[in-house]
Amino acid sequence: MSKIRIERNTGWIGQLARIEIYIDSEKVGTINTIETQEYEVENGKHKIHAKFGWDNSQKIELNIVKNEIIVLKLTQYKYGTLILLMAFGLQLLYMLGKDTLNFDLKYYYILSAILILHPVYYWIKKKSLVLKEIDKKTF
Repeated sequence: MSKIRIERNTGWIGQLARIEIYIDSEKVGTINTIETQEYEVENGKHKIHAKFGWDNSQKIELNIVKNEIIVLKLTQYKYGTLILLMAFGLQLLYMLGKDTLNFDLKYYYILSAILILHPVYYWIKKKSLVLKEIDKKTF
């Protein structure tokens, strides 16, 4: 039999969440933050994806040969953390600028909307989880 190894590093967003792992549309387990899981599979073609609530990763089709370990990495949308920090910074700028510095913040709402809508677009398209193949080994 062969194995599929999944390594999770989804950052600090969703740390407490358990992400479900599906092989050939069947739930085979869950994976926690900074954890590695291995699943034994038969040789041949398999489709793998991860699911968290209503959010799915893309489906990866693997052709597994005898005595092979395929290593997959599960990560999050790469700009999620950066956008959250930028939104926090804009909010801080607004609070400081409005009262203390007397800035004219007429573009604040436009920037805030862009920062909020960008990750929402990816969550709606169900692309905040990313699953990719990083290595193949034989044993």
